[in-house]
Parts: sequence; structure tokens; C-alpha cells
Amino acid sequence: MLQPWELPHHEEKHHAIPLENGLWRGPRPESKACEQALQKKGLVAVGESKDCATRYYLAPHFIEAPKENITFSGPVEVIDLTDPEARATWITQRIAVGLQSWKEFPQHPPAFMAILNLTPDSFSDGGTLTHPTTGHLSPDRLLERVAEHEQHQAAWLDLGAESTRPGAKAIPAQQQLEQLLPAISLLHNKKTPLSVDTRSAEVAEACLQAGATMVNDVSALADPLLARVCAQHSCRIVLMHHRGTPETMQNRTTYAHLLGEVADALAARAAYALSQGIHPSQILLDPGIGFAKDTPSNLKLLGHCGALRALGFPLLLGPSRKSFMSTLLPQSAPAQRDLGSAGAAAICAAQGVYALRMHTGRFQDAWQMAWSIANASSLIPRT
Repeated sequence: MLQPWELPHHEEKHHAIPLENGLWRGPRPESKACEQALQKKGLVAVGESKDCATRYYLAPHFIEAPKENITFSGPVEVIDLTDPEARATWITQRIAVGLQSWKEFPQHPPAFMAILNLTPDSFSDGGTLTHPTTGHLSPDRLLERVAEHEQHQAAWLDLGAESTRPGAKAIPAQQQLEQLLPAISLLHNKKTPLSVDTRSAEVAEACLQAGATMVNDVSALADPLLARVCAQHSCRIVLMHHRGTPETMQNRTTYAHLLGEVADALAARAAYALSQGIHPSQILLDPGIGFAKDTPSNLKLLGHCGALRALGFPLLLGPSRKSFMSTLLPQSAPAQRDLGSAGAAAICAAQGVYALRMHTGRFQDAWQMAWSIANASSLIPRT
């Protein structure tokens, strides 16, 4: 079976993702002849998005199995999307392949990526790992925190030296490295792999050479050199959905179709990563909770994040202590939101998220139980 990113014209928008009630989002037919061809393949166009840019398809056959084994003849370059029959085949294939990816529920509960903020200004735990006077890394505090995360079976330690909270300004690469390199030197012999949370190719290169094995990039390779760095090191890379920069992102929270626009943006960045030599097995996708989203959008995205599995890559989400919780838990400071964070993480786990980026693993029983219930129940579609 083809993977979603192997289909012809993967760069085109309106990627297939499941919606409610047996509906799938997909490209517009663009002609009556294409609609008729789609109906023969088992798809009926039943609605449009608010911006009229995409269609919703009623696809009850596909919940059980694709109606037919659809293949393309000839090189993908010759597929003509203006031809009604070819377009109908392409749309149907997008949904069929997306369905197969969506049904691939992770075989294990979400892995725990432990957050280690080395900055004095992070929104929830700034300064807890640095000296209160000099602002330099405190080795004792870092080792104590790492011991706690290892006790909770952290799969990665995610080190960051640049706050990306709303309104935060960019930190120069050298300033980031002054915090990150001593931390990596202190931790690289530990059993838990190290991830570096950075948008900078310069920072990533130095940290990967020092012992990190993953890059967590909130900008999804906005730095034109970062993709080459990740390809050369064969490291894992987290591509996160965002708009603008941390300074401007909360002015860009309007979406005509939230889930669809996030899916298309992530698919585009994954396609770019692949074009730069990054292997598919290196890529994780993050829908970016709290980045260019208001509270209703964050809640909706958390409630439907599992649909993004149809893009064919494992999902990583970071709901931990995010500011949208202040609307629902107004009496709780960021550091007091861990139970609320565990609730959000459990929702993600029940939808087949591969990894969760959290400040603590103390409450991971909640998301492990949610995964177990979902895995054993009819919540998960079966082939």
C-alpha cells in the first residue's frame, strides 16, 4: 500500500483526513463528470468547507475497506488532475491511503518526552534549572530533574534554551548554546536520548555533534539550512504547525477549516523535509497546541488530533500547562496545571498519538489507561 506522501501531487492541498459521521475531507471534484466518476468508486460529495476550497465526502464503504484496489498507470508526473477520471481516481486514492494510515493505531501507549527548559523566562518553569543570580545552568538542579524524569521512563529529554511562549523574542544561537552544550555534556552518557528544542540550524548542528539525537523544531524547518543538518545526521525531527513567530503568532488565530488547514500545512512541511533528504522514518508531526490558536481552536484540535494520523506520520503533542487552560482553570498558575495537562494528554492518547511532550510524567497512568481503553474498544476503526 502506498503511503500518503508517495501519492501523485502530494504537494496539492486538501489532504484526506477523517471527520465526523463517516465523512472524509478531500479535494474538490471540480466538475460534474468527476463527481459521477467518484460516485462509481463509492464516494459522494455531500458538502463544502466554509471557504469552498474543499469538499466533504460520505465514504461509508471506506470505514470497512477500500471499495477497490486503486492504482495509477504510468509515472506520477503524467497524472492530469484536470481529467475527470484521473482526478476521481486521485481523490479516491487519497482517502483510501489516508484511511490505511489512520487505522494504524500505535502498538504502545504514548512515549513521554520530558521538557527541560534551560531559560529563565519559560512560561511555567523559567529559571528552575538555572542559577538565580548568574542565569547559568545549575548542574545539580538539572540532574535532579532528569532523575525524576527517568523515574517516569522518559523516552527523550527535550532541552530548550529559547522560550517560544506567545510574545517571546528570538534568542541568538550562541546564547542558546551557552546553556545547551553544558547540559548535553552533562547528560549525553545517560540512557535517555536527548532532543534539542530549537529553530536554528547552527544550534542544531552543534547539539547533534555533542550528542543529541533529535531536533524539536517549532518552526518546521523555517531555517533553510536546518533540513540539511537533520538529513546529514539522520536524526529524528519534529515538525510543528505554526503561523508567524512567537512574537506575532497570537494575531493569526483565524481559520476557515482549522483541522484541514493544519493538516495541509503539516503535509507541506513534511513534503519539504522529504525533498531535502530527510527519511520518512525520521519525521514526527506536531499540530502546535498554543501556537497561533485561541482557546476554542486548541480544544477542537485536541479533540480531533487523531485525524492527523491519516497523513502517515507519527504524532507528537505538547498540551502541558499551556495557557489555554487558564480559561478553564482560572485559579491555577501554569505550574499547577499538571492534572489538567494529564486530562488533555489522555484525550490525545485515546486518539493514537505517538508521543506526549510534558513537564512531568507523574500522571502518565491517565494517558496509558486512555490508550488501553481505546485500543481495546470500538473507538478505533479496524481493517
